Amino acid sequence: MTRWIKEPLLHFVVLGALIFVVYSLVNTSEDNDRKIVIDDDRLKHINALYEIQWDRPATPEELRALVEIYIRQEVLYREALRMNLDHNDEVVKRRLSQKMEFISSDLTKMVEPITETKLQAYFEENKEDYRVPTAYSFSHILLSNQNHINPKEDASKLLASVDVAQYESLIREGDQTTLSLSYKDASGSMILKELGAKFYSSLDTLPLSQWTGPISSGFGIHLVFISNKTNTHIPELAEVKNKVVRDYEYATEIATRDAVYNELKKNYEVIIELDDLNQSEKNKLYANLKLQK
Repeated sequence: MTRWIKEPLLHFVVLGALIFVVYSLVNTSEDNDRKIVIDDDRLKHINALYEIQWDRPATPEELRALVEIYIRQEVLYREALRMNLDHNDEVVKRRLSQKMEFISSDLTKMVEPITETKLQAYFEENKEDYRVPTAYSFSHILLSNQNHINPKEDASKLLASVDVAQYESLIREGDQTTLSLSYKDASGSMILKELGAKFYSSLDTLPLSQWTGPISSGFGIHLVFISNKTNTHIPELAEVKNKVVRDYEYATEIATRDAVYNELKKNYEVIIELDDLNQSEKNKLYANLKLQK
């Protein structure tokens, strides 16, 4: 799964772009830091945010108030940074680290656009994730444990008394129940949820297009007519393309975030000073964090 995300060019471009973006954000002069510029783009941005929230553009009076709010926020924000009020603030740390993650995600979309070739390669490498489980279309009747002394024997007698190839011969028989009596293309998970493991495990051995049984469940004994069985299979890409696109985008995003983080982490020395942790736990911690002792 990871072959397609280990292209050196991808990492080079992404990391280069990230470093450029971060550098341009943090390396401003003191003079520029004292300037709050309200230009056309800033005004459009302020108005766009208002329109998203209120579904209409701001009036001139509202826009003037929004500009004042923006200036107030900038002044207080910059002064807070000068006073190091962001230092060791867990909320601020979390928000800024999330913004770095978002930058990585945006860069992924810019430098690694989806192509049919990449999508097909990803699908081929992960096709088992898209395997369609066996599904059944069937009807059944129930002879419950509450209404029959020996429901299995009664079911066998009932089955022997009719033409099993005729669907109509038994569909009106059986006890009243709140269970669904017909299923179309029911997955294993649905059958397990509604009728239990004993019932589901018996279906695979039953013939099609005839009444058969008896098979048991927690509700009693069933006779079953399976009209169709779709065996487990791997679909064509076109059938599951939307899901593959989502999975590909997510996997690429995660891989790029990890690559960016690991590259940036090389610039830092992580020192573990834990007196209360025994050596075994320390070793596990070092291994988990991939640190040198």
